[in-house]
Formats: sequence, C-alpha cells, structure tokens
Amino acid sequence: MTFTCAALAVASVGVLLFPISNAQSKYFMDNDNDLNRYFAFPMGVCLVPKPVTEPEIYVQYDCSLDETTVYKRYFTDSQCESESDDPNYGVAAFPDTAESPCGTPLFSCDGRSDGWQLMGFSQAQDCDTIVGKLPVVTGCFCDTVTSSYHTNCTNEVDEVARSIDVS
Repeated sequence: MTFTCAALAVASVGVLLFPISNAQSKYFMDNDNDLNRYFAFPMGVCLVPKPVTEPEIYVQYDCSLDETTVYKRYFTDSQCESESDDPNYGVAAFPDTAESPCGTPLFSCDGRSDGWQLMGFSQAQDCDTIVGKLPVVTGCFCDTVTSSYHTNCTNEVDEVARSIDVS
C-alpha cells in the first residue's frame, strides 16, 4: 500500500522524502528517533536522530574493520567529532548476530555507503513545514514482525519522492 506524504502521519508527523541514491547499502536498523519507529540508517553519516525532541544530540553508526560489529556513538557536534561524555549516551556495540524486531539482520556492512535519502518530518499533514530530517537507506525493510516499509526515489526529475510503502 502506498501512502502520500499527507496521508502518512505518525503521531501528527508527516513524511517527505528527498532521494540521493537507490542501491544495496550499508545500514543499521534503529528506533532511536522521534517517531520511535525502526528505520534503516546509513553507516558513517552524522545525523540528529531526534530533531524535534533532542536537536543537539548527534549519532553515527560505523562498521568495525572486520565488518562483524556496528558501533553506535553519540556526539555533541554536527561533524561527529566530539563524543558525548554524558553517561546516558555511551558507545553501544552490536554483534553480527543481532537481529531486527522481525528476525532479519540488524545491520549490513556490505554494499554502498551512499544509498540513502533524507526523510523530512512535518507536523502539518500537508508537509509544508519540515521540522526535522533523517537520512534513511532506500529499499524494503521490516520494522515490526507484522509490517515493513519501502522507500525509493520515485520522482528523480525534481529529486522529490513523496511516497513510502507500508505493508
């Protein structure tokens, strides 16, 4: 089922997608965001997971050199250079045996690093006012045992995708 930007509203937040690439990509599944929903986040990208509630906390996911572990680190700057010393935001390590909520791998260190797009969040149903953006990996991912979502670049002419599939 495909929803348009105005139709997909989770907790009064609309979704608008801005494509960058659509490829097999490195990702980490996490629900550490304002929607508390699992999304596939790209590796090596400095992001603000909670742009509405915690705009000054930055996160970066990185694969270990042997690609068997992902490290989630919190930072206090937009370049992800100054790690947070707040004990609530310590470094977390996830082994390659970790699973997503639906039993699939929690992460992939295989693939491209640039297969992601920015997903904008709006508090208005028509998505006129973007209050935050998250980079999400394009493709089909399950976010619970009973649901999945698919993001893609559906309108590459003006580089705006206004749909997300939820099934």
